[in-house]
Amino acid sequence: MSKITRFTGSDPGAAVRVSGFMAHLRAHGFHLGVAETETALRALSCVNPIIPSEARLALKSVCAGSVEDSAQFDMLFDSFWMAEGRMRHKLSLIHISEPTRRRG
Repeated sequence: MSKITRFTGSDPGAAVRVSGFMAHLRAHGFHLGVAETETALRALSCVNPIIPSEARLALKSVCAGSVEDSAQFDMLFDSFWMAEGRMRHKLSLIHISEPTRRRG
């Protein structure tokens, strides 16, 4: 059995998966935002992201900004991307509504 996490058929794609991973890192104390997510996607386009070791190094070079982050990154990468073939269901596009305008 593959160690790689499986995603549902309704998964919207790689950009949402990477955004989900960045949220996973933020939930564990990493200070990452939109710019880092964009850079991470660009870094993945420079390697073969199907090969976990290449994806890991590309993402680590963007996301691990300190020695502490670097030490924690591999465990968090494995828990998100290498979840022993378990299915990840909760990835979705975030809908941001436009602010309502006050009349008056």
